[in-house]
Amino acid sequence: MEDQPDSEKVDYVKFAREHPFIQNTAITCMETLKVNIEEENGVSMVVFGAENRCVYILDSNALDVVVKVELDSVPVFLVCSGLYDVEYRIFFF
Repeated sequence: MEDQPDSEKVDYVKFAREHPFIQNTAITCMETLKVNIEEENGVSMVVFGAENRCVYILDSNALDVVVKVELDSVPVFLVCSGLYDVEYRIFFF
């Protein structure tokens, strides 16, 4: 940007100010967690780990993030145990 005229720099700053920063990341591992009944056809929530060192739990409609946990490192393997409404544990490796 050093060799661009000042008007182009100002235009870029205005454009960047109006558009929010979006961080794209890749999913590294995924699992399901039953909500309240531990049956094969019971409602489940999606649990996934991402490259940004976070683990997310999505609601059963997969529209809203219910839980977001930041980790010290990128999760590679994920194991879920228990029920979301009762008691659950998520192990990451």
